[in-house]
Amino acid sequence: MSFLYNQFSLFLFLAAYFNLGWLLAASAVSVWIWLLVTGLILLVAEALASPWAIIRKFFLRWISTDTKAFFAVTFAAMLTVIILSWFHVFTQVMLLVVAACLIRLNLQTAAIGDSKALAILSVLSLSSMGAGGGANWLFNHRDLVMKLVMGN
Repeated sequence: MSFLYNQFSLFLFLAAYFNLGWLLAASAVSVWIWLLVTGLILLVAEALASPWAIIRKFFLRWISTDTKAFFAVTFAAMLTVIILSWFHVFTQVMLLVVAACLIRLNLQTAAIGDSKALAILSVLSLSSMGAGGGANWLFNHRDLVMKLVMGN
């Protein structure tokens, strides 16, 4: 049963990032958005691959004093409004993060180290996103592709 769970989580992960690449290509966004998304994907991979103690230390620093806690709560409230306003984007992002978390859990279960997990998460997510963008391009230019394949 564990084997099927691992295969399903890998499929979900690859499908989620493939979908992201497809959506970005279909939206005809600029190269800067692709670079921003790539940076965010690498940031999520790093956050999931790094030890939890570092992340906990980072967040506890934000609420160490009353003033910092006030600004953190104000920021969280503002972030909540943005999330509710852009719920369709937030659900896409959450799907990507949850799929990456599942893969990270599988890598932890397989006793794969943090640096290897970062490399695996980065390569799989970026290649799957690129495959989605490439598939969208091929789908939209299928006449050109067929001419090149058939030699006409």
